[in-house]
Amino acid sequence: GEIDLIMRDKETVVFVEVKTKKGYSWGSPEEMFTRGKYERVKRMANVYLKGREVACRIDMVAVVLNAQNEAVSVQHYENVMQL
Repeated sequence: GEIDLIMRDKETVVFVEVKTKKGYSWGSPEEMFTRGKYERVKRMANVYLKGREVACRIDMVAVVLNAQNEAVSVQHYENVMQL
């Protein structure tokens, strides 16, 4: 398993899942963050934390690219699911 980004927001450890899609056909990047993917991120976050008691959250960044691979939309969603 993998976590795309591990960041800090003051005293909070933030695990960030980045979903990128070309265009909007077949759904949005947000729809790609399924329950199964969340469970994998949660499991890896718990391994990273190794039982330490720290504030943490899972964020998601959704990126949509155009045909030239340029970002046309970047959305950041904080605390999308609880650890």
